[in-house]
Amino acid sequence: MTFSILVQKHEDREMKVNIGCGISPTTGWRNFDNSLSVKYKKFYPVIWLLSRMGIVSKGSLFFSKFAREHHIEYCNAVNRIPLKDQSVDVVYSSHMVEHLDREQVRSFLMEAKRVLKEGGCIRTAFPDLQLLIMQYNEEKDADAFMEKTGLDRVIPKRFSRKIMMLIKGDRDHKYLYDGRSFAKILEEVGFNRVFILKSR
Repeated sequence: MTFSILVQKHEDREMKVNIGCGISPTTGWRNFDNSLSVKYKKFYPVIWLLSRMGIVSKGSLFFSKFAREHHIEYCNAVNRIPLKDQSVDVVYSSHMVEHLDREQVRSFLMEAKRVLKEGGCIRTAFPDLQLLIMQYNEEKDADAFMEKTGLDRVIPKRFSRKIMMLIKGDRDHKYLYDGRSFAKILEEVGFNRVFILKSR
């Protein structure tokens, strides 16, 4: 896992946001996710009914309830983070950017740059392609490598599964980075003072 970090600003009242939080919202932060389970959480009875009919998965039903209970807000950060310009001190995103294509990543980073205050910090965590390749070179197991990359997409054959994919969206990995390749994108969209940390 690689972390890309920018200079952080400390204030008494900071606004911190977690983009793509999933079931790991951060206490005291504003937490956003682009799942339809979050978007339609106010219609939980309808989601429950669709789940009983087999149209919506039990996982989606669980996340809809979880999002309501934990005040997770809907946000498609590729299009727009629903916050004012220069209103945020910290933007955090864990294991989200690998689910976006490269243009979507640029759009997300531009949005993050828009909402961040001068001297704010963005921190991202994602699978480290360099580490995965090192593991492959040691293990020589192509199947394990592809599984770890998340690029081993299975195309649904049953009609119900295809409908589910349309409802949930495509959650497969689109692109993988190492620290240097992601730092390059950060710099290209106008961030500076990029630091790369490796997980231990």
